[in-house]
Amino acid sequence: MIDHRLHPQSSRRSRVLASTFAWCLLASASAAVPGGAVAEYRFDATSGTAVVDTSGNGLHGVFDSGFTWQPEGGRFGGCLQATPGSYVTLPESTALQPSHLGVSLWVKRSSSWRGTHQIFVDAKTLYNLTGWYLESYTVNGADKAVGLIVDGLNGFHVAGDPDVFFPLNQWVHLWLEFDSATNTGAISRDGIAQTVGYFGSADSITASASSPKRLGSTSAALDQLRIYASPAAGAAELLANENTARWDGGGGDNNWTTAANWVGDVAPVAGDLLVFSGTVRPSPNNDFAAGTAFRSITLRNGGFSLGGNGVTLAAGISNQAGVNTVALPLTMSQAQSIVVDGHSRLTVSGTIANGGATVSAVVGGELTLSGVISGSGGFSASGDGEVALTATNTYAGPTSASGVILRAGATVQSATDGAFGNSASAITLDDVDLGVATATFSRALSGDDVTVFAHGAARTVTAPIAATSRIRLGAGAVIGQWSARDPGTWAGLRGADGYEIIEGHIPDPVVNESYPAYV
Repeated sequence: MIDHRLHPQSSRRSRVLASTFAWCLLASASAAVPGGAVAEYRFDATSGTAVVDTSGNGLHGVFDSGFTWQPEGGRFGGCLQATPGSYVTLPESTALQPSHLGVSLWVKRSSSWRGTHQIFVDAKTLYNLTGWYLESYTVNGADKAVGLIVDGLNGFHVAGDPDVFFPLNQWVHLWLEFDSATNTGAISRDGIAQTVGYFGSADSITASASSPKRLGSTSAALDQLRIYASPAAGAAELLANENTARWDGGGGDNNWTTAANWVGDVAPVAGDLLVFSGTVRPSPNNDFAAGTAFRSITLRNGGFSLGGNGVTLAAGISNQAGVNTVALPLTMSQAQSIVVDGHSRLTVSGTIANGGATVSAVVGGELTLSGVISGSGGFSASGDGEVALTATNTYAGPTSASGVILRAGATVQSATDGAFGNSASAITLDDVDLGVATATFSRALSGDDVTVFAHGAARTVTAPIAATSRIRLGAGAVIGQWSARDPGTWAGLRGADGYEIIEGHIPDPVVNESYPAYV
């Protein structure tokens, strides 16, 4: 039976003690593997094709030409970069198909997974036979961000967009468990239990010595894979990986350093994941020293407004539900994402220092970035939600967006700082609705299937657009003096596909004109 107390929701004091012990184990390559792991793959090699099982059970693998070692790129030391269609072949041992299964794995997505089938671990002969495999499946409208398939075509999954569940170039920890005795499954992401849905009749994992066992066929980096036949024995390892502090607001003030405000009455320490949930004391105040490093911030429900001293983050922010505000100054230690799940809304009003890396917005809901984004890194936005950049940002790296509604709430001039960074920040849009500032948008951009539209007020655009596909003019959009109107820049009024690049009337170069909604 699955004991949910083994997921990192239990006493914070116990967690700290377990974490201290388990991290000591993980610190050494020769350390013992947590009890119950039938196989462990640390992916710390630098050359060759052998994938060593460090559990002591000798279940070593070998990979084909589609894999590369990344000696310094892992969550813990090195990792293995996989590619679709390539596999690590493991021994055909029935030990890898326990009836009570636990899987711990770190994954870092390296390309979009929308509309694709990603396989992380496969212990079946065919998809509908006995055994199990771990996947992300969104082909033909399916919405399995991550799922476990057991005997037959039965299993359980977390529904959603895989590009939101797995932010680009960010390590995500997965914990999956299935108990054949109770027919129950569980999935955690970064130590937080997820809502799972079942399909078919998930009731067994049957071992077979003749079925292949393999890893891979995914565009992702993999690290620290452990397979358990006794998942309870992996609890300390899960807790050690996560170091999660959960806000419960039980103290006498709003301060982060007040131990009673956290589950287990133990305050967080540097490096912890911070999770805010509930309705008690919804205005947590960070009174740690400015710049204290935490791994990430997760907002489980609405109503929170985080304030106080600034923090340094390594794995971004996740807004999972409701309407929330983060007013803290943020410093990003590496490339990371701000993830806003569907039907939720997040405002980040604190400044963001990007540390020379890209800050990515992965949005299913609405995200407003009203604090100034600075640094030599860039900004990207993806998803099917809405992103508003309302500050006069100074970042110097490129700006890119795909699929989103992107609002520029500040002037985007050709020679000054603006919503899309400083004048050196190149702008590339792909399948984007662009609601530009009421003030002039005069920065050149390259675009593919871009809609210029009004969002709350008329918008004015005077910038040249290097169009590779159609540019649509939505209701209220105002087009000014198009220096890109000449055939040399536009390559005619039709693109390579024969469609019109501009849908609507091309204005006189010296007259601003408004346009009705396109059809």
